[in-house]
This record gives sequence, C-alpha cells and structure tokens, in this order.
Amino acid sequence: KEINSFKVYVLGRIQKPGEYKSSSGLTILQVLALAGPFLPYANIKEIKIFRNIRNKGAGDEILRFNYKEVVRGLAQDIKLCSGDRIVVP
Repeated sequence: KEINSFKVYVLGRIQKPGEYKSSSGLTILQVLALAGPFLPYANIKEIKIFRNIRNKGAGDEILRFNYKEVVRGLAQDIKLCSGDRIVVP
C-alpha cells in the first residue's frame, strides 16, 4: 500500500472542504473534525456519504449521518471507505 492511499472528500457547508488523505482508515467524525467547523446554517442532521458500489456495477450507495445523534451517543460513527464523498448540506 502507498502512504496516504486512503482518500475521502468533504464538500458543502464546512470550513475546509477538500480531499483528506490518510495511511489508514478514518471515521466520519474524524474527517469532520479535520474539515470543521461547520459553517452557519449547515444541516448537521442530514449529512450524506456517497459510496461507490464497485463490485455491483451500480451507482452510489447513500448513507445518512446525523451528527447530533452520534455525538450524543444515540447512533454509531461510520467507518469510511477510500473514495467516499461526504456532503454537508
């Protein structure tokens, strides 16, 4: 494996959108901490993760992420896959 071969992308209403690289996997909370803080009017209850379904030949799988529920312990953090695109509406 190459160093920094794990890449995810953050878009939308967040302070530092862009590509984030790592030598190992990351969770969505870790990536949001790197890209944050959220901008005013960001809908942190409706964050979406677009994941390419390579082995099925279909389009993207869309995972929904509610930041407020996760930080309150009501839902689990999501382990990201390389190539995931996170959109903060």
